[in-house]
Amino acid sequence: MTYSLTLLNIVSGGLALFMAARIILFIVRKEDTGGGAAWTGVAFFGLMGLGILGFGVDFLIQYFVNRFLLSPQFIWKNSLGFVALAAVFFYDRWYARKVFVVVPKDFEGAIGLVYQVPRAKRLKRFFFAPNAKVTLPESGIIYTSSKMLGNDLVRTKFITEDGTPRSLLPHTTRSKKFSDILLINTTQKPAVCRIFYLTFDKKKDGSEQMAACEKIIRQALERVKGNGLKRSL
Repeated sequence: MTYSLTLLNIVSGGLALFMAARIILFIVRKEDTGGGAAWTGVAFFGLMGLGILGFGVDFLIQYFVNRFLLSPQFIWKNSLGFVALAAVFFYDRWYARKVFVVVPKDFEGAIGLVYQVPRAKRLKRFFFAPNAKVTLPESGIIYTSSKMLGNDLVRTKFITEDGTPRSLLPHTTRSKKFSDILLINTTQKPAVCRIFYLTFDKKKDGSEQMAACEKIIRQALERVKGNGLKRSL
C-alpha cells in the first residue's frame, strides 16, 4: 500500500501534535484555569484524540483508494479526505448549536421555554445555520412546536438586544423542581418545559416567580383542544 501525504492527515497530524504540545506545556507550567483544570484536560485530550482518529480515517481512505480506485489516486485521496473534514466541521457546528433568547437589557424574572406545543411557531434552524434566535415576548414564555434537541438545555443562552450576554447565576438551580425538565401532557403529546430565572441580585432565589411561570404554562397547555392556545401563544 502506498501511503501519501493528504489534506486529511496533514490537518489531523497538525492537530494531534499541537494538542500534545499544549498538554505538555499545561502540565509543566501548571497553568491557572480558574478551577477548570479537569475540563481543560478533557478538552485537550479530546482534541488530540480527534486528530488521531483523523489519521485512522485517512488510513482507511487511502487503503480503499489504493485497492479499488484507479488513477489519479492523489485526487481521490484528497477529495475523500476533504469530505471527511467537511463532515466533522458541520457535525461540530450542529452539535454546538445554541438557542439564543433576546431579553430586555434590564430584564429580571422567570423565563419559560416550552417545546412540542401544537400550532406554535417553530424555531428557525437550518443545516448551515443551526443556531436559533428568538425574542422573549412580554409574557416571558416562549412556546414552540419544535422538538427539543439533545443539548438545547445546556446551550440555551440569554442576550440583550445589543448582543450582551446575560448569565444564569449558579444559585438559581438549587431547586430541583425547576432545574429539571417538566413534562406536561397535552391531548397529542407531552410538552417539554424548562423554566429559567434571570436576576442581577445573587441573593434572590426566584422560586415564587418560577412557580407562577409554571402555573401559567400549565393553564395555557390545558387549552390545547381549542384555538385558544394559538391565540394565547
